[in-house]
Amino acid sequence: MLRHIASLVLLSVVAIFLLHEIGLLLNILVYLHGIISHFLDQIFSNSALGRLFSHAIGLMLTPIIITAIPGFIYWLITRRELNYVYLIAWLVWIMLVTCLAFHK
Repeated sequence: MLRHIASLVLLSVVAIFLLHEIGLLLNILVYLHGIISHFLDQIFSNSALGRLFSHAIGLMLTPIIITAIPGFIYWLITRRELNYVYLIAWLVWIMLVTCLAFHK
């Protein structure tokens, strides 16, 4: 348990030093979601149900695309599946939902 606390303190200090870069990465994540959502807005109708579908599918596709790219590169190199790819997709989804909640 002491190692967990020490690693949490160390990661907090690193996050404080890299706060600007983390903010840039989160802005890029929201920007990518905006691109995907804008593309899906052109496919679905402009009704309330169409906007709901386009935003829901955009929210689902963004983490999948972000985790599929490094997963595919890893598979090309090692011919094995990237471990924890689904966990990474869920973490990206949680970060995206949090950013979108605070962005609005």
